[in-house]
Amino acid sequence: MTALIEAAGGRAAVEAEGRRQITLALACLDRAGPQQAARDDLAMIAEWAMRRDR
Repeated sequence: MTALIEAAGGRAAVEAEGRRQITLALACLDRAGPQQAARDDLAMIAEWAMRRDR
């Protein structure tokens, strides 16, 4: 089943949407004006979540 979803482009679509959502979330966060270290930590967690392999 996983191979079928991947062959149909499902994985790529989900990864692209995840990246889009991270970009939007970080833009909102930037407008809130957090301390840079806190913003960087949240960005690192979001990137880790996107890269992890179950």
